[in-house]
Amino acid sequence: MTPLVSVIVCTLAEAQRKASLLRALDSARTASAQPVHIIAVVNGQRRDPEVVEALRQMGDVRLVLLEEGSLPRALVAGRRAVDTPFYCCLDDDDELLPGAIDLRLEPLRANLALDIVTSNGHVCRHGADTLLYQHLDQVAAAPLHALFRENWLASCGFLFRSSSVDVHYFENFHAYAEWTWMAFQLARDGKTVAAVNQPTFRIHDTAGSASKTPQYSDAIETLHQKMLDSQLPADIARLVHQHISAHLHMKAEQLWRSGQ
Repeated sequence: MTPLVSVIVCTLAEAQRKASLLRALDSARTASAQPVHIIAVVNGQRRDPEVVEALRQMGDVRLVLLEEGSLPRALVAGRRAVDTPFYCCLDDDDELLPGAIDLRLEPLRANLALDIVTSNGHVCRHGADTLLYQHLDQVAAAPLHALFRENWLASCGFLFRSSSVDVHYFENFHAYAEWTWMAFQLARDGKTVAAVNQPTFRIHDTAGSASKTPQYSDAIETLHQKMLDSQLPADIARLVHQHISAHLHMKAEQLWRSGQ
């Protein structure tokens, strides 16, 4: 049976992440009752030869090797390798829940006007799951407005129609806030979104995640400016300015606490 869905998994293929990578791949296989096409993009020079060889031996995995360690380039390479009608992404330390792809695929197959399905999921911290989204029911009616309440596009929480979300969305990348920027572009361009308010993924939160770094904070500031440069409607521009104010207030408090 020809797969309908590709799952792009970008990884450094390091030895210490082998177990989580294999868990991610296994979760992709159990996310659908039908075969899925897994695209493993190994990027950078920190790869472990045994991990790469294990990927090479998997019959349902297409292996893409990149010399440069770069998530943006890995995502672009993965998107270019998609040859199925639908696709999604999965970080190598996260997992899809059983049946996740089938849950997301159902509305896309039922409604040809839909471009994107987003879904809820769990964030696992210290072994306990917490539901990620609280306002997912507001996304379909007003995706751009809803984005400023919470980013409804988790890296492992969506399914895209391949003909609607092409590679240029990945080429126009914004580091550290890539999925917020992706959701913004898609909503700004009028893509239609449906929300499945059921858990379909598990994100494993770690102390060293990118969102906890100073680089992430700096990226949010440049992200807001990129949004304002998009000639937004006045009501959306006001929302962006509110987020700028909130971000600067938080940053000022952090600096004050550290004596700066």
